Amino acid sequence: MIRSVAISALAVALGLSGCAQPQSRSVGDRPPAPSDRADVVTLWAEPPAPVNWDDVPGPDGLRGCVYLFQADRALPVTVTGSLEFRLYAGRLTIAAAAKAEPIRVWRFGPDVLPRCLSRGLAGWGYRMVLDWGRDAPNATSLTLVAVYVPPQGPPVASAPISVAMGSM
Repeated sequence: MIRSVAISALAVALGLSGCAQPQSRSVGDRPPAPSDRADVVTLWAEPPAPVNWDDVPGPDGLRGCVYLFQADRALPVTVTGSLEFRLYAGRLTIAAAAKAEPIRVWRFGPDVLPRCLSRGLAGWGYRMVLDWGRDAPNATSLTLVAVYVPPQGPPVASAPISVAMGSM
C-alpha cells in the first residue's frame, strides 16, 4: 500500500509537471475509452464533511470523488474494473488503514461506473454517493479510502482521507 502511494505521488507529479509523454491536456466533451489499468487513485470528499440529504436530522453519508491516473498520461483515465470505498472509524494512517477492518464498504462495479462519470476541471472522474442511511457511524472522525480493483492484477488504493463527523 505504501508503494502505491509513492507511485501515486510520482505519477501525479509527472503528469502535472508536464514530464509525462506529450499528449493533449484538454478535457474533451466525451470521456476517454476505459482502461483496465490505473496506477494512481486520488480521492476527495465533496464537501469534506458528512452530508444530510433528507429531512431527518443527522448525517446520511459522504460524497466521494475519484480520479484515476496512469503514470504515462497527463489526464485522468476511466476504468473497466470496480471502485470500492472503505470507511474506517477514527483517523487512520496509511499503514493503520491497511491493517484495519472497515466498518462499511461500498462497491461500484463496471456496470455502475459509467453512470457515475463526471467531467471536472482535472478531467473525467467518478462521483459517488456513499449512503449509510440512518445507520451513521458512531465515531467523532472517519477515514475513507478508495480502491480500484482491476479485472486482473493487484488493487490500487488512494491515500486515506479523514472526515470529522461534527454535529448536524
